[in-house]
Amino acid sequence: MAKLDSLTLTGITNYLNTPPLKRGTLIRSMLDSAGGFDYWMPIKQAATKDRNTTRDGAALTAAAANAREDRRTSFGVIARAWAETVVPRWATSTPVPITPATVQIGSMEVRVRPQFADQRADGRVEVVLVYCNKTPLEDFALNGTLRVIERAYPDMIAVLVDLPRAAIHTSERKRLERLDPGLNAEVAGLRYLLSPGDAVA
Repeated sequence: MAKLDSLTLTGITNYLNTPPLKRGTLIRSMLDSAGGFDYWMPIKQAATKDRNTTRDGAALTAAAANAREDRRTSFGVIARAWAETVVPRWATSTPVPITPATVQIGSMEVRVRPQFADQRADGRVEVVLVYCNKTPLEDFALNGTLRVIERAYPDMIAVLVDLPRAAIHTSERKRLERLDPGLNAEVAGLRYLLSPGDAVA
């Protein structure tokens, strides 16, 4: 298994949110999938489609209905949360183009792929990622994720939508740069664990 020098932000978020003593299973999963598997990818793709088309949640409802049987229920929960949370929150904003970005965190490249970006009435642009996992985000994982988005898109407001809890978190009025030393240290540890020859218990 090759050493991974680049990971998705989803992978970083999951790592930050996993207690140190339970990270072995996650590391093995990252290595087995080359750091790229995301259970929620179909629903995230539907989220991007929704924001670029009807903006009413129909794309997520369709994705849930057409999902594999073992995913249909969980996707349906997220689709309903999207309609109740995201649709009204950005009902009056204007969609703007957004492309994936990469940002260097310590010695690792992190790939950031937002679901959408919208411009508010005050001219500020919010770049938005969604979180779909049942496990709640701990404070450091949540704010660390916002900080990575903020570093990838420095002129925009980072937003993370926690759909299972119908919660919207933003980098606005936060001094997230204070997290950089901790983020660098965590990512350095992750890169070490992903290096060939390392034993992961």
